[in-house]
Amino acid sequence: MNFGWFNDNTDDDEFSRTVVHEFGHALGCIHEHQQPNANIQWNRPVVYDAYRISQGWTRAQVDAQVFNQYTAADVTASALDNLSIMEYAIPAEFTLNGWSAPTNTHLSQTDVTFIATMYPGVNVSPLDTGVFNSMSVRPWNTPTSDNRGTIKFTGAPLPAVPQILLGLNWFDMGHGLNFRIRSLVEQVTTASCTINLQSWADTVNYSSGVSWLKLPANNQDFQGGTFDTTDPTRTTALGQVTHKINFAHAYASPPTVVVFLTSVDTEKGRNTRAKVYATDVQTDGFNVHVDSTSDTLLWNAGIAWFAYPTNKKGITSGTCSTSDVRSWEQASQLANSRPVTFPDQTFDKAPRVFMAVNQLDIGYQTNARIHLSSSNVTKTGMEWHIDAWGDTKMYLAGVSWIAC
Repeated sequence: MNFGWFNDNTDDDEFSRTVVHEFGHALGCIHEHQQPNANIQWNRPVVYDAYRISQGWTRAQVDAQVFNQYTAADVTASALDNLSIMEYAIPAEFTLNGWSAPTNTHLSQTDVTFIATMYPGVNVSPLDTGVFNSMSVRPWNTPTSDNRGTIKFTGAPLPAVPQILLGLNWFDMGHGLNFRIRSLVEQVTTASCTINLQSWADTVNYSSGVSWLKLPANNQDFQGGTFDTTDPTRTTALGQVTHKINFAHAYASPPTVVVFLTSVDTEKGRNTRAKVYATDVQTDGFNVHVDSTSDTLLWNAGIAWFAYPTNKKGITSGTCSTSDVRSWEQASQLANSRPVTFPDQTFDKAPRVFMAVNQLDIGYQTNARIHLSSSNVTKTGMEWHIDAWGDTKMYLAGVSWIAC
C-alpha cells in the first residue's frame, strides 16, 4: 500500500480515493486498465511524457504501472469499468480514440458486485430499501394533498442515478369520500430522492406511507418498472386489466417477479378492493394483472414491479396475507402476523426488508387504515405484520415482501 504523500492538507476525496484503491490491491485487485478486457488504445508517447513530468517515472515504470496487461489465465475480470476505484484518472489525450476515465473516489457498482462474487462469504447487496411516511413532514391531524419529503441515501455517493420503486405500506384515509392515494418519485440524484404521497379532490389523507427500493443503474440482474391504468378517454371503472411487461434485458432463465401497488383510486360508498399479481413469467417479460371484485368501482391503479434472478444469493421474496392467519369475516382482527423462514444460505447477516401492499379489501364505513412492518429479522427469517387500528374493517390485505 502506498500512502506516502498524505499530509495534514490532503483533502477528503484524495484520502478516500487512495485508501479504497490501496485496499483493493490488498484484496487482490489489479489496476483496471491492466485487466484482460481493457484493450485501451494508448497514445504511448503522450502517456510516457505525462508520467515522467508528474511522477518522475521512467519508461519501464510506466510500462509496469500502465501498459503491461494481464491475461485471462492470470486473473478473473469483469468488463472494463472506467468508474472502478482501481482505475487511474485517464484523460482523453492519453488514448487514440478519446476513451477516458474520471478521478474515481468511491467503489463503482461493478466493484461492489465483483468483490461480492470473488468473496461470496460476504453478502454485499447492491440494493437498498427504506420507508417514508407523511407524518415525518406533518402531523396526522393536519391532512394535506401533497406530502413531500427527501430521502438521503446512505453510504458512498453512487456512480450513476439509481432507479427508485415505491410501494404503499401505510394509509389512514377518511371515510365517506373516494379513496385516492398515489406515490410519486419526483426527483432522483446519486445522493437522494424526493417522494410525494399525493391525494386529490376531496379525499382526506390523514397519513400515508411507502416503502422504497433503490435499484443500481445498469445492473441487468435487478430490473424494475411501473404500470398505471390511467386512461383519460375511459369513462367506466376497471374490472380486470392485463398488461404485458417486457424486460429491458432478457434473463438466462425466468426470473422471480414481485409486484405491488403504488396508487389506488376507488369510489366512495363501496369497499376498496384491488389486487395486483404477475403471471406467465418468461425470460423476456411477464403479464401483470390489476383486478377489482364485487361492487367496487376501481377507477385507477398503479403498480410497480421488480425482477431478479431466481435463487440469487443475498435476496429472497414472497407474499403474505391476512388470509394466512384468519378468515375475511374476522375483519375486526386488526393485528395479524406470522413468522417466515428464509431459504438456507441466502444471507450471511440480517437483511433489510421491503414490504408493500398487493391486495386490499377494506370497509367503506370507517377510515381505511393499514400499516405494514417486519420484526425479529435475522439471517434465517423474520415475522411479518399486517395491522390496522381504530374502527377500521380490514377484510383482507395482501403483501409482497423482499428481503435483501
